[in-house]
Amino acid sequence: MIEYRIANRNEIDEVFEVWKESVKATHDFLKEQDFDELKLQLRDYLDKVVIEVAYDTELKSILGFANVKDNNLNMLFLHPDSIGRGIGSSLFDYMMEKYSFLSLDVNKDNPKAKEFYLHKGFKVVSESPTDDDGRPYPILHMKKEL
Repeated sequence: MIEYRIANRNEIDEVFEVWKESVKATHDFLKEQDFDELKLQLRDYLDKVVIEVAYDTELKSILGFANVKDNNLNMLFLHPDSIGRGIGSSLFDYMMEKYSFLSLDVNKDNPKAKEFYLHKGFKVVSESPTDDDGRPYPILHMKKEL
């Protein structure tokens, strides 16, 4: 059974591992140096925010996680073994019901994620040529169609 809940502080290491595996599987455009920088930033970030997880109670493992801040879906990552099994969609729906977020950002070079969010009723409203830290990874800004 999968439960959706706030991660415990002692689960942050597992959340971090899910992020690393997810990025390796879905962000093949990311340079190794940038990946290393992001790891440091994310590790610090995870300790400061509320993380919601999709937790498999039988396997006793985190299948994916998400975070919403300021009405924006900041992140939604799945372990590669969980991709394509409906877990991301269920986690997204759980987050939408709980937080009613209206916007999100996605890497332009991650077309599967873009399609996922389009399917969930979001549309691209603008694009930035770089990520928030000025790295050359274009970002699509998406908003919920009401």
